[in-house]
Amino acid sequence: MTGTGDRVRSRIAARMALTDERLDRRLALFTPVDAAVGDLVRAISREFAAGFNDTLRAYDPVAVSARVDGMADDYLAPFYVEGAAMAFAAAGALYPGRARTAHRRLLATLPGHRYLIFAGWGWWYAVRPFAAQAMRRSPLWRQDGLFTGLGIDGMAFATCFLKAAPPRFDVPCPFPEAEYQALWSQGHGRALWFVAGGRPEVIEDQGARLAPALRPELYAGLGLATAFAGMRRMRCLPAAPSDQETERRAFLQGLAFGLTARREASPRSFTRFLDQLDRSDAGWVTTVTDRCLAPPGRDTSRDGGYVAWQRRLRTEIPIPERSA
Repeated sequence: MTGTGDRVRSRIAARMALTDERLDRRLALFTPVDAAVGDLVRAISREFAAGFNDTLRAYDPVAVSARVDGMADDYLAPFYVEGAAMAFAAAGALYPGRARTAHRRLLATLPGHRYLIFAGWGWWYAVRPFAAQAMRRSPLWRQDGLFTGLGIDGMAFATCFLKAAPPRFDVPCPFPEAEYQALWSQGHGRALWFVAGGRPEVIEDQGARLAPALRPELYAGLGLATAFAGMRRMRCLPAAPSDQETERRAFLQGLAFGLTARREASPRSFTRFLDQLDRSDAGWVTTVTDRCLAPPGRDTSRDGGYVAWQRRLRTEIPIPERSA
């Protein structure tokens, strides 16, 4: 029998839902370079929305895991998990008895998706009131590991994806700390892959108007999304969209990190991608993902050392032969 509390939760969840109509209104503002890019962005967005909407109703990490395990194609699964992670943050007040442990249980159940879990957690802080203050107080920072800073990356991504006005997708960072600004710029760069729809002139314009010290971070985020979201369209390693050395290395580092996240979250899709590369590109992918799978421990800096590790990787990751 359905109680009053369940009915109230159901009504609130229905009001919060990311409907196809709401998504389509936003996606209509983007201008992808071709129909294939637009179709992929739409498919990813709807999988994210499915994870968010399902989890608003069920609020159960086990149900998320079962849904992911049952997917015949694991390519879209991480985006379902990302949407679920946002819902666990957004609907915590509706499920006070379960909210405290929801993300920890999700991380324990789906460890290969931890990057998307932290990023999805950050989505909530892009839309809730007093966003920056709330992010600073977030229980996200009490989780173990190096990747909690991806919450700020996810917050920036969501701010750009949901709110930034085309044709210029500006998202000023609300944090003064250098590490947080770097994470924010990476999330902004990741979002540009979606909202710019593969149009290089939009990327160039955003980079040109960003502080020079943060441009490499924008390109790192762009590289991550190029690999993680766009891997299905890649037949070889893409060239960096900048001739500037630090920006090119940052793009390659983001590419390496995105491929590593794919290797962990979607092993079947990753293997298919690796098998269709030539020997040189496949060797590079194996080398750099092996390297990224050996992160350092969390340190005492604000972001746990994540940004410093990424910047160190940029000096260590080899340049692909065709890009040398």
